[in-house]
Amino acid sequence: MEIISRAAAKASGSQFFFTGRPCRRGHVAQRYVAQGLCVECSNLAAKQRRERDPEGTRLSLKEWRQRNPDRLRLHNDKWKHENSEKWRAYTKRYREENRERITARTLAWREANRERWDKAARQWQAANKDKLTVVRRNRRARVKNAEGSHTLAEIRELLEKQRGKCIACGKRLGPGFHADHVVPLLLGGSNDIGNIQLLCKSCNSSKGAKPPMEWMRKRGLLL
Repeated sequence: MEIISRAAAKASGSQFFFTGRPCRRGHVAQRYVAQGLCVECSNLAAKQRRERDPEGTRLSLKEWRQRNPDRLRLHNDKWKHENSEKWRAYTKRYREENRERITARTLAWREANRERWDKAARQWQAANKDKLTVVRRNRRARVKNAEGSHTLAEIRELLEKQRGKCIACGKRLGPGFHADHVVPLLLGGSNDIGNIQLLCKSCNSSKGAKPPMEWMRKRGLLL
């Protein structure tokens, strides 16, 4: 760790300085610019306070958060940036363990802020048309009890594999291309990306829910 004096750290706006020398308890650690206290000693004292008076510590922290929302937000943002993988794992686990609670809270907020919700939803839909299409397609598949799902990233990868062309007629696919289920969902087809092909609007309209072999024969691709 780089040596930096208290005065230099204060001048640079840093919260900590480091002398490289042990504190009176033997910790070779950073120290707080404001009080000059060793960080390790401060952490140890805080742990002892929590053990002696957990409820008082909880109330004290709650009051500090209420008094310092900006400092708390900056601290949290910095931690999330420096620990992105831990944060993603934590949020995923929290959502899984509190699914019903989160759903109820979201519905209550939406009802109380209907105009803000609708405006935000319209803005998101306008900015994420491709993603919205995939979400709706997966939802329709679930309604039909079809297995599997796919993502926008997989659709884009498939488009690249097809070189941006309709798999049936070779026509260049524009923004309105169709993601077709090779084996239709109504016939037991999966919603996984392995059962998806990208077609132009005309080819997809002619295919409909026909079995793939039947459709290919009608197009003269099979005898």
